Amino acid sequence: MRVLAMDLGASKMQYGLWQSGRWSGMGQTEIKHSTDAKALLKIIYGLADASKADCICLSVPGFVVDGKLANMPNLARVDGKRFVGGLHKLGTKFFVENDVKCMALAEWVARGGKADDDFLLVAPGSGIGGAIVREGRLARGAHNVAGEVGHLKVCDGKGGWVDWETGCSGFGIERKFARKGWDAKKILHSRNPSARKMAAAAAGCFGAGLAGLANALDPEEILVAGSVGRAYMRNAKLRRAVLAAYAQNAILPVKKTPVRCVSLPYPALTGAALLGQGKKNAKTRRFLS
Repeated sequence: MRVLAMDLGASKMQYGLWQSGRWSGMGQTEIKHSTDAKALLKIIYGLADASKADCICLSVPGFVVDGKLANMPNLARVDGKRFVGGLHKLGTKFFVENDVKCMALAEWVARGGKADDDFLLVAPGSGIGGAIVREGRLARGAHNVAGEVGHLKVCDGKGGWVDWETGCSGFGIERKFARKGWDAKKILHSRNPSARKMAAAAAGCFGAGLAGLANALDPEEILVAGSVGRAYMRNAKLRRAVLAAYAQNAILPVKKTPVRCVSLPYPALTGAALLGQGKKNAKTRRFLS
């Protein structure tokens, strides 16, 4: 079966053709913040025509409730109902799932697809998404939004409350850097001491948040994904800031819970591809149920 997998992000969409458990072609296209459902569908129609795929699987940065796309906060102009309605017109079998849940599926398979696997996956990118795996199954919650950790409320220090992702996601960091006239994309290479201090503070905010999640959920392992998450964990100074804040705020039983990067280079895209085998593979079906 030829599966056209797509990972839709706030600024780009990666895509690839998955066949016999491997990629036979991959690519990427820009997505503007102003993109609406019509423009997005036009891109997908073109890819579907070119690929001749038997199945189309999409990883999306939004809330998928009862199999329907409710909304995508980072692509506010894409109407979920209209978008999914347009996918039906393709006449090809398709699946839509939250991007971090797709990441969790891909990582679970890469870890051996164990029936007793237990981990928390947190993915800071433009925002922060999350997924919880318990006893080899994806925890979905009553509305399929279990793991939406970026929307946990934290004090802003001024008497108000904001989402956790405001302090340590891509959009949150960009807004802070823009107010100082700095380029947020150069966060890891800046020689400005104040910029480095701000980057370390964002990493510390992320580490403290991970500790709060570990305290509440007690996972066997914490996996970090996402473009910003990889930056936190692969830059030595930022990684130290993350782990120091984690250790300072974690309760004793979870202080030594491993925190590491995901193993796959394209976990959301790979997870999207694996959605297509969900009904044919009993282990995958159990994980997704």
